Amino acid sequence: MALIAMFQFKKFTSPQSLPASFIKRHITLRGRVVGVVAPGYLQVDHYPIFRVWPRKSEPLLVGVESIQVMGHGMSWLQTVIHNEDIAFAPITADEKMLNCIVTHGVSIIMRFCKYSSR
Repeated sequence: MALIAMFQFKKFTSPQSLPASFIKRHITLRGRVVGVVAPGYLQVDHYPIFRVWPRKSEPLLVGVESIQVMGHGMSWLQTVIHNEDIAFAPITADEKMLNCIVTHGVSIIMRFCKYSSR
């Protein structure tokens, strides 16, 4: 229980700092895109669940699962998603980055709830 409470304040800056249980259970995290690097990876400033004080740190490298970004897709990402808040659920992790399902704006779950409640 204390371990879960500790992670509510932790700011993840690398795939190694993320607990394996978060990846296994696909826990949705939030953050702001601070950059887009080739080949289509997002640099994300992760938000802890409870932000007590602002802390500057290295961005977390996030790859969008099952998407290959090329050409104009890079410029689109840099224009549209830069400095925007996203939600990301880690699927897998390696030494350098997380592969995630990424949502921007209205989440898929919120859209589903909105239309299923009619």
